[in-house]
Amino acid sequence: LEFLAISVSSPFGQFVVSILYSPPSSPVSFFDNLSLVLEDLCTPLYSHFFIFGDFNVDVSVPGYLCNYLYNVANLHALTIIPTGHTRVTSSCATTIDLMLTTSPELVKNCQTIPPIGTSDHNGIISVVSLLTHTVASQPSRKIWRYSHANFSLANELLSNLNPSHILVDGDPSTSWNNWCNAFLDVMHKCIPNASLPSRRNLPWLSKRIIQLMRKRNTLFRRSKVCPSLIPKCKKVRNAVTNALRASKNNFFATLKPSRKDFWKAINSLNGSVSSIPTLINSDGSPVSSPASKATLLNLRFSQNFNTSTPPLTTADILPIPPYPCPENILCSEEKTYHLICSLNDNKAMGLDKISARMLKETVSSITPMITAIFNMSLSTGTCPDSWKSSLIVPIPTSGDSSNPGNYRPISLLPIVSKLLEKHICDLLCEHLDISDQQ
Repeated sequence: LEFLAISVSSPFGQFVVSILYSPPSSPVSFFDNLSLVLEDLCTPLYSHFFIFGDFNVDVSVPGYLCNYLYNVANLHALTIIPTGHTRVTSSCATTIDLMLTTSPELVKNCQTIPPIGTSDHNGIISVVSLLTHTVASQPSRKIWRYSHANFSLANELLSNLNPSHILVDGDPSTSWNNWCNAFLDVMHKCIPNASLPSRRNLPWLSKRIIQLMRKRNTLFRRSKVCPSLIPKCKKVRNAVTNALRASKNNFFATLKPSRKDFWKAINSLNGSVSSIPTLINSDGSPVSSPASKATLLNLRFSQNFNTSTPPLTTADILPIPPYPCPENILCSEEKTYHLICSLNDNKAMGLDKISARMLKETVSSITPMITAIFNMSLSTGTCPDSWKSSLIVPIPTSGDSSNPGNYRPISLLPIVSKLLEKHICDLLCEHLDISDQQ
């Protein structure tokens, strides 16, 4: 076995470029020796691995030597890059000069060139694009690491908030803004958070493969401290690679173009993180940028809700009665506590970024202040201004997905505003039940 390898450091990772020669009379043990060499080189310490050489194995013709070569390649997660015939004589044409790599996605072009000098072998020229390995910048997503949160400290800090510094008598909007800012400050102190890049949802990525990938990443981090784990890390890495290939091949083999999964797969391959495809404007022009699509959908949704009725003025609004709000309409702390505890943890957040999990974990310390804001809103007949703003999410309906008219909007309101709505709804239902009985 004649083998030479060099390691190259770059901003894109560690590269290993090697050349190999196998004489025509090499025994089958050549593949065993090659596998042993690759054991030391195909490790997580090197991001990309390339082999060029004369293997004297014609991969264009099936045979036992070809099978040996493919077994070694699969064992070390190597891909044989297809080329043309590399040795052409008057009697035959063979492909025995090969290129193998662990990063086939970087290879943009691989072709043969005429022999150099007195050699009867064609040369191999390959173009490796490092830019394809860098992922385009995508919007980041912020996650709260609830498993590492200190909710005991959060409850203590929230219980120590001074109501006189938060609540403004007769002004539920200012009171809510003060409380919301104080609540989020406490959450940032007690709950770690992280900003992660938006992930592409690969439809063939199964739960088992995700678990293998996590195990691979853990072993990779540990192998930097304990080199004895490198063989185990390499074995798991190869298992991940083979599982991904098998799952991807099976997915596309069973995929039908008429299925929704087909376009989901196309979007994932294109790196698209948006669920809204390119839209067609009324003049027939395509709209592809996220900002342009949002503007077009916003215009469409506003047209659906606009009417010919002129907007109300201050003089048209009836004044609030001077008498106090009836006691039976006000919300008790017990009712607020029950409303918060009944929240679904998976309920979507509004623009205030307060999640149901935060409210439920701190329910005992926030109930008095939330109840005071609820009753202030009921007594004044107004609600906080921020509760009137919502996050609009377009949901596709049946029909052509490129038509803006085939989308309907849903509004993601602040969760706390929905609690007050639930309280009022319960009062109305109770009143209607009593009226029916009478």
